[in-house]
Amino acid sequence: MLELEGCILIYDDPCYNGAGPKSNNEVNLAMAKKHVPVRTCVACGTSRPKRELIRIVRTPEGQVELDLTGKKPGRGAYLCPRAECWDLKVAIPRLQRSLRATIDETARASLEAYAQSLRGANAPQPATVEETS
Repeated sequence: MLELEGCILIYDDPCYNGAGPKSNNEVNLAMAKKHVPVRTCVACGTSRPKRELIRIVRTPEGQVELDLTGKKPGRGAYLCPRAECWDLKVAIPRLQRSLRATIDETARASLEAYAQSLRGANAPQPATVEETS
């Protein structure tokens, strides 16, 4: 039973512990946790958040290409951005199996070019020595 005395609500329920509704902060914190999609690298097998991996897609036309946005339509497979996972001697057969397609020479060349750019970005920069005279 609910009675109104002034502005205070009194509950006759013996199970009521006095706890009111959650504050807005508690509700917002509970809603802030979002599901993060996880995918697996076909080369090394590690699971990572989808945004950390690089997607290779087989388009509906049957072409294999890089999908840096992660939004192209088609069947996708993922590789880590680590240079070791882009060893194409290992990655190409696994990509072909995951994509259920053969990778032609143009796709292989674009994958190799991207692998080279990753190796260049991850390679340690040589230290420059300035001459002092």
